[in-house]
Amino acid sequence: AAAQRRFLAEAAHQLRTPLAGLQTQIELLADDLPAAERGRVATLAAAASRVGRLTQQLLALARSAPEAAVGHALEDLDVADLVEARAIEWYDEALRRGVDLGFELAPAQVHGSAWLVGEMLTNLVDNASRHGGRTVTVRCGTTATGTAFVEVEDDGPGIDEAERAKIFERFYRGPGVTAPGTGLGLSIVRDVAEGHGARVRVGPGGDGRGVCFRVEFAGRAVPATRQDEPSRASA
Repeated sequence: AAAQRRFLAEAAHQLRTPLAGLQTQIELLADDLPAAERGRVATLAAAASRVGRLTQQLLALARSAPEAAVGHALEDLDVADLVEARAIEWYDEALRRGVDLGFELAPAQVHGSAWLVGEMLTNLVDNASRHGGRTVTVRCGTTATGTAFVEVEDDGPGIDEAERAKIFERFYRGPGVTAPGTGLGLSIVRDVAEGHGARVRVGPGGDGRGVCFRVEFAGRAVPATRQDEPSRASA
């Protein structure tokens, strides 16, 4: 399993740069084509974007494994800074999907890997904007007892309580889900959170609509070892 993860991480890492170059070239090509031809190029661009996103998720999945923890640079982080650093990327995707993305940020100090925590945040926001409603809110801060937290809330249809444990399984796709996706995002969220000594809670949104994912960090956590689970694919 460890060798497979190392191969996966190396392959995903090597694919990222050429895929980014391919996406850029496709965008430049579209600018030079007549309007009648741009539809096919847009389809190609969307496919390249999906492959790029899958590659990024596979890399995050491999790097979030307990045996990979020793290779991460650990540092003191403010979750609010990580959110702000990725906000433009999230805004662009939310705008394309017709989602109103908002932020309520306060300092939230944690200790860990900036790249992994950033990927956890990206997967939470992507999941909400892909499967939630028309409004997504990202919050972070610190509780009165000193616990740093981050929340991603949407106003969509919500998640049945019976489904909430299943959504963190790799490749799981809930009943009736039609939006494109890999089924890996929330399993990455779980792995990164557990590796940083944090826990993920799922509940309804503040007004009873939608769903709210809340990650609570326990002090100056460092990636911890846990027994990995085998991949499970839904039918």
